[in-house]
Order: sequence, then C-alpha cells, then structure tokens
Amino acid sequence: MRNRKLVIVDGNNIAYAAYYSYRNLSHKGKLVGTLYGLISMVRGYIREHNPEQMVIAWDSSKDKHRLKLLPEYKGTRKEKQEKKLFDREQFEKQKARAINMFMALGIYQTKIEGREADDLIFELVRKYYKKYNIVIVSSDKDFLQLLEYKNVRIWNPIKRAMITKQNILKYFKVTSDKVVDYLCLTGDSSDNIPKYPGIGEKNGIKFLDEFGSISSFLENKQAMYSKIDRKKLLELYKRNRELIDLKYFFVKYYKGKTKVEFMPRKFKESRFFETCGKYAFYSINDPNYLNPFKKLFYAKNKDL
Repeated sequence: MRNRKLVIVDGNNIAYAAYYSYRNLSHKGKLVGTLYGLISMVRGYIREHNPEQMVIAWDSSKDKHRLKLLPEYKGTRKEKQEKKLFDREQFEKQKARAINMFMALGIYQTKIEGREADDLIFELVRKYYKKYNIVIVSSDKDFLQLLEYKNVRIWNPIKRAMITKQNILKYFKVTSDKVVDYLCLTGDSSDNIPKYPGIGEKNGIKFLDEFGSISSFLENKQAMYSKIDRKKLLELYKRNRELIDLKYFFVKYYKGKTKVEFMPRKFKESRFFETCGKYAFYSINDPNYLNPFKKLFYAKNKDL
C-alpha cells in the first residue's frame, strides 16, 4: 500500500490556470475554455504521474474563522485586478460543469460548504500520507509546508517541477520547516495577508537564518533585530499563523469535528461524449481519449 501513489489536485488553482490558458475558447458566444482545460489538464496529470488514485479538492467559500481574523482575507484576488479578463459568473458555471464531468469520469472529488480546498487537502494528507506516496498538484506556495510530512511531494504545473523536502531551496526561499514563519513575516499578497512592516524577502530570510523561527526569537528576551518590535511581531504572528499554518488551523478549529467526504462518482462514458458534442470539443471527442480515466477508475484496489 505504501508504494501506491495518490495525486491530490488543487481544483481552484488549476481552474484559474485553465481559464486564463483557454480564455479565447468559446462556443455559441459562451466561454468554454475552463471546462475544456480542466478535462485536458486532469487527464494529463493522470498520464504523467500514473497514480493508483486521484482526488480533486474544491473551494466552497472563504472560511469563516479566517474572515473573523482578517475581514480583508483573500480580498485582492486576480480577477479583481484583471476585471476585463475575468468573468466570475462564466468561471463558476464552467467549474460546476467540470465537477459534474469528473463525477461521470469516476474521479474522487471533495467540496464542503464553508471549507477551503487548502484545508481539505491538508486533511487528505494527514489521513493518507502513511499509506500512499502523495503528489499535490498546485502552484500555491502554502502547500510547501506539507513537505514536512513523509511521502509528500508537490508538482508545480507552472514551473513543471516536482518539489520535495530535499530540493525545495531550488524553487523557494526557505526550507519546508520555515515556510509558515517566512510567510507570516513577509505576508501573502495572493491571499491579502499583510506582512510585518519593513520586512521583505531578504530580511525575512536573514531573520530566520539568525533566529531559526519566530517562536525562538520571541522566547529569547535578549534577542534583538533592528526592524522588529517584539510586541508587534507577537500580534502579527498570532494572527498570520492561524491564517497560514494548515496544521495549526485544523487542530484549533476542525480536529474531531469534521471529516472529508467525497462526491458520488460513477463512470458514464456517454456523459463525456454528450458534453463533447454540446460544446464542440472535437479534438477530444474520441473513445481512446478516455483510456487514462478508465484505467484509473477500473484499477484494482481503486477505492480510497
């Protein structure tokens, strides 16, 4: 069992990539690129990584606990910065169609009301890392903290790179055990999480090289750093850690209170061809195109 591979896909992350990569693809005046792109990309991940099983995790909404901590959380998403290039309504419609399509292609999926995909992915890693070799598909740097778990790797589809605990410094600023503290100090603009004033990438790395962690600095009353006020750092760390540290957040708010549940799934080949015809996906309207999905669904010991 331990040698089996589980691929966990960050659904929204690749959905945005599909939207922008195929944004010129339309049918009868309606955008269809996100749906087409998601099907193509997921099929590619199956072929490339050859997993025994796959799960796609989807965002439902912003977590109420994070919004209480920071009302501006995720308030500056890409679509707000590129209004002319992003149609939220069309994006959500296509994403919903993709979810239905993956149900008909037999892919495990999870989407829970009020929960974010990041947290669902953490729970999946926590549940399965001892049983499977896990590959997380996402370009979101928050998942780099999960490299601390044995048998976990991250496939970054933008960099086309497999990131591990051993090679993380080739792709990121700090080692996996310091990712949370680094992001707490430098903030995360993609989620609108503020940084400590005056601390950028270089100072964040320098601080962690000198003190090891934020906790070590705060516990050492003699420690000094010219750009940091101890009281302000403590306040920022308390808030940002809850926003960023997936394990800490889970233990505080969800441990023992929830579990990941999967959507219904059943292989329905006719549904795929019906969709291809409806949206004129001629390039993938081929029985052989479904072979990777069939192989995954009908494999021995396919159930999680």
